[in-house]
Amino acid sequence: MAFFKQYYWILGFLVLAAVITVMLGTPTTFLGKQTSFIYSNLSNPSSSQTYVRTNVDFGDEERLRQFPHEIGDWTEKEDYDVYPWKEQLGADVAIMRGYTKPGTREIWFLAMQSKSRSSFHPPEVCYPALGWEIVEEGFVSIPGEDADWIEKPLYPRFSKNETTVVLKKLLVAKDNERRLVLYFYVKHGTVGADSDVVTMVRISAITTPQGSYESTLKAEEDLLLAFIPYMFDPGTKEDLIITKLVKMGAGGILLIIISFAVPIIMITYPQIGKLRHFRIRHSQKQ
Repeated sequence: MAFFKQYYWILGFLVLAAVITVMLGTPTTFLGKQTSFIYSNLSNPSSSQTYVRTNVDFGDEERLRQFPHEIGDWTEKEDYDVYPWKEQLGADVAIMRGYTKPGTREIWFLAMQSKSRSSFHPPEVCYPALGWEIVEEGFVSIPGEDADWIEKPLYPRFSKNETTVVLKKLLVAKDNERRLVLYFYVKHGTVGADSDVVTMVRISAITTPQGSYESTLKAEEDLLLAFIPYMFDPGTKEDLIITKLVKMGAGGILLIIISFAVPIIMITYPQIGKLRHFRIRHSQKQ
């Protein structure tokens, strides 16, 4: 009791902060929701993050094998043996397929996962190791402003989360061939937990021997956007817990009042006690 009297205001404010945090959160915030984020820089994931909900378990090779063989106007041309890629890139799970549609070259779709980022070889390292020269390196963004598969920040005004997906771009050349490569990473893990598991999704194709590669870039973006609804879940927007309680009616509103009343009473308890003692002394004098 003496401890409470000494630290009443600290305990009260801690409880009040906890109540506010819970009330302004969503149910899945506190139920270990599986979230992921997309980023384009393996060595610095926090530089450009876009939070998403994944549809695909990238760690399950059988699940990866169920990637669509036809999607939109795109049709699978070939399913490649990924064992050499897994060895070269230090991956645990991988799938690689070629897709075509009328009027385009074959585009290779590669998805792979590694349990350790340290053993994962990014394309900017792998291509030069295989004899390719990096001619151009940069970033491109695909539409995401209104994409329902992107997990919107709870408080957008105060959030630095991206609402577009930033992809790393490489233009590589070897002999008389040039390839355009787009790729990004997906980081997995339960909210509040850290994980070293990382997935890379890569799109690549042979482009023109020289000059502009815009038509190849457009085709690669088109294939990636066709796959995105399969890889990522649009989900549904959740109400805040306080909103859910209000919608419950009188019982929910009463719970809100009690939740806020308890810490407020804890904070003001000594003042209430002092006022009560003052009234008792005042009545005794009378």
